[in-house]
Order: sequence, then C-alpha cells, then structure tokens
Amino acid sequence: MRRLEVPTPWFRKPNSSSEHLWNDAQIHRDSHALEALIADGFVNTEYDGEVSERDKFLADIKNPELKPSADEDSRRESERLPGIRP
Repeated sequence: MRRLEVPTPWFRKPNSSSEHLWNDAQIHRDSHALEALIADGFVNTEYDGEVSERDKFLADIKNPELKPSADEDSRRESERLPGIRP
C-alpha cells in the first residue's frame, strides 16, 4: 500500500530565521530589535498567565532590574527530571 504524503501547511512550518531573531533579541535584551519585530497591537502572555501590552513588554526588556523568571523555573523543573542537568 502506498502512503499518501500530505504537505505541512505553511502556518505550521517553523520560520527559523524569525524565531532565531526573536530568541536572540530576548536573550540579549535587545529592545530595538524586538521593537522592530513586534506589531503595535502586540500582547505578550507569559507562562504564568501574566499579560502585558507592547509598551510594557518593551519597558520590561529595557529594565536591567528585571530578570527573566522562566530561566529560574526551567532550572527548578530540570532538577526534578532525571537525566537533565540544571
């Protein structure tokens, strides 16, 4: 029996260049790059449900006092999983 190949829709394919730009800008807290990447109506939703609009999101990126909490939570999660180093 021949297997039917169904192409992946364009909206499900990862756009590695855009995703790379996004990740790189967040890691390096590059507010100018993020400003260019996000639309005026951008709304950010964090893993814990916290929602912030574009201006608040960019202000948080620019604020050196704010540290990404996801890294800390990911570290704690990896401590509980066998075979994954924190």
